This record gives sequence, structure tokens and C-alpha cells, in this order.
Amino acid sequence: MSINYLQPQIRYYRTFKRKNLALALLIGTLLVSAFSITSSLLILSTVQIILVALITLLIYSLFLFFLLEPRAIKEINQRIIQTIEKPVYREVYIDRPVTKEVIVDRPIIKEVIKTIRVPEYREILKPIYIQTPKTRLNIPKYKFVASKQTKKYHLKTCRLSKIIKNKYKINKNLVNYFKDNNFKACKVCIHKKRKK
Repeated sequence: MSINYLQPQIRYYRTFKRKNLALALLIGTLLVSAFSITSSLLILSTVQIILVALITLLIYSLFLFFLLEPRAIKEINQRIIQTIEKPVYREVYIDRPVTKEVIVDRPIIKEVIKTIRVPEYREILKPIYIQTPKTRLNIPKYKFVASKQTKKYHLKTCRLSKIIKNKYKINKNLVNYFKDNNFKACKVCIHKKRKK
């Protein structure tokens, strides 16, 4: 099974807050109605009406900009192609049916060629698989580990015992063996344990 990642597609676009859109429309209608009322009540010239309209439009556009808050959004689409390989099975055809069944541990395929005056036949033995029960390994567990090279012994759980190479490693359950052979105790695991 293999996984291929295609080139990601990146798209940028701007959006506005849609929650405040109704509020912006309401304020816009209020400003238009206020403008029409003020222009009809006050006696203004056309230049003054245009100036008031431009000022209200400018205020409304600034208000809209801060109300809607435009945001830039980056959208990334990542495509993944996953290829699954299926195993290929080969069919074996036998000229005549097999009469013998042999029980074997491993699959054995033998070609037996018999020479007879009649045409030759090939027999292929078909293996039958028998699953053997798994046996548990009897691995002894030790409390202490020592190094022949440094002449120090450690607890099995000590971090320094994991550094010792297998060719220098000695495993025992009793401390007396190490004391008799002049091994020194580890300062990290054994001395700290005694102090506690």
C-alpha cells in the first residue's frame, strides 16, 4: 500500500460578517429617510443638498466598513491518492486427481515423473498445513546485571544497565556473587536505594 500526496490547491477569498448585514441595511434606510426629511424641511440649495448627501454617504461607508469587517480567508485542499496492491494467486491444474494425502510441516511440492509406455503423468503432492501450538519460552529473569569491563553491578531497572554490551554482561539474582568477585555497586541505582 502506498500513499501519494498531490500538490495542494490554495484559494484566497474575502468574506464579510453576515450577522451585521441586517443592521447595516436598517441604518442605511434610516439615513436615507433622515436625508429626505432634512432636505424637505430645510430650505437648501442644490449644492448644499449634494454636499449633505456626500457627507452622509461617506459616514455610512465608514460605518459599513467597520460593521461588516472584511476578512481574508485562505482555503487549502489537499488530495491524497492511496494505492492498494492486491496479491496475485496462481492456479495449479492437475491432470488427474491426487490419490495420496501427505501431512507435512512445511509445504512441499514435488514433481514425480513416471515413465510408462502410455503418455506420462505428473503427480503434484498437495500439502496439508497443520498448525503447531506455540510453546512459551522459559526465559529466566534476573535482578542484577554487571559488566566485566567496568567491574560494576546494577539493578536490572537501572538506566546504566541498558548500556552494557552483551559480550560484557553478567546476569545474576544474588548480590553475593558480585561481592565475592570484587564488583563495585552502582552509585546511581544501588547507593540511592540504600540512602532512602
